[in-house]
Amino acid sequence: MKKPTIGHFKMLQILESGSWVSNDQLANGAGVSLLVAQRFTRFLSREGCLERIDAHPKPLFSMTQSKPSEDCARFLELAKQLGKTIPAT
Repeated sequence: MKKPTIGHFKMLQILESGSWVSNDQLANGAGVSLLVAQRFTRFLSREGCLERIDAHPKPLFSMTQSKPSEDCARFLELAKQLGKTIPAT
């Protein structure tokens, strides 16, 4: 994954809430397309940042408590820094 976007930051906020969410919930909550949410969860899962439950009808995701990969940790830090630049509404 390249540089994080505002959408990535918003999805990260949702995931860090501690609840289990689907890609649909992530996309709707962050205002991004379903494809963007799916790519984001696939990246985070592959890098060890996200836990997945294969629930029916759709999988659910939550941030993992284990240490993420170096690439994932760097991406998450960039997303958090980006979030600090968003003006409060």
